[in-house]
Amino acid sequence: MNGRFPTDGTIRQYLLGQLDDQADLENTLSEQMLFDDGLSEIVDAHEDEIIDDYLDGTLNAADKKAFKEYFLQPRERREKLRFAGLLRRQIKGTSAETRGDVLPGPGSNVVDHGLGNLPVHWRSHFRTYCELATLALLVILGSVYLARIHQDMKAASQVQKELESKLAQERERSAALDNQLRQSPAPVVRLTFFASFRDVNDIQQVEIKPSTQRINVEIRLQDASQRTYDVRLEDPIGQTIWLQKGLKPSSSDLYFELPREVLKAAHYSLFVSPEPSGRAREYRFQARITQ
Repeated sequence: MNGRFPTDGTIRQYLLGQLDDQADLENTLSEQMLFDDGLSEIVDAHEDEIIDDYLDGTLNAADKKAFKEYFLQPRERREKLRFAGLLRRQIKGTSAETRGDVLPGPGSNVVDHGLGNLPVHWRSHFRTYCELATLALLVILGSVYLARIHQDMKAASQVQKELESKLAQERERSAALDNQLRQSPAPVVRLTFFASFRDVNDIQQVEIKPSTQRINVEIRLQDASQRTYDVRLEDPIGQTIWLQKGLKPSSSDLYFELPREVLKAAHYSLFVSPEPSGRAREYRFQARITQ
């Protein structure tokens, strides 16, 4: 017996109401049974054992008296006793018929098989009826079970179809977004100057769309050195609208990024000056805003 449960003897005494002057223990067992499924199962098993002992006639006089006066007070136990008795009589009758222990004598048509003194043909019809009733009950229960399974499978199939439909919609949406991204113009515009410093009349064109986020500028310097450069952006009236100092060239190229928000549809000039002092070189471009 598990250490957290009472002994078999204590449980048996509890069921037969024999815990004399131990009201606290009886109350504790009653409360524990309500919250402990393991103990409830053990108590149920002991109830079955006591009922079997009563039907077998092995209870002593005191236990038999306690069985009738205390144990059978709950309706559930009386139902257990009735069912166990019926089951025993049915098994006993079936076993006797199988062995051929009970045979009708000459001129007799009454045999007792635990069903009362019924005529043989009545008893045969009654047994057939019970078998058919049992079979019909099994068929009904099986049909209900299969119907439930069919209903559950149908519901699961419907859920699967809905999930597949949503998945197909998400795939179509993803494909549409991917196609849209491929067709959309790149958010970066490049402005490249390859002319010499002296070619001030070379005007580059840059097209700025609503999707444009950055304007990357590349200027190839013919006499680039290890010095740094200042870059100044002027609008058409010669006003400085953007300035970046201390830019270092990479190899012979100078890279930087112009802010998108300062540019409008107009002509602009970029002035590149070597530090600490040097002649500024001008690079012109025209910005065009398109929809």
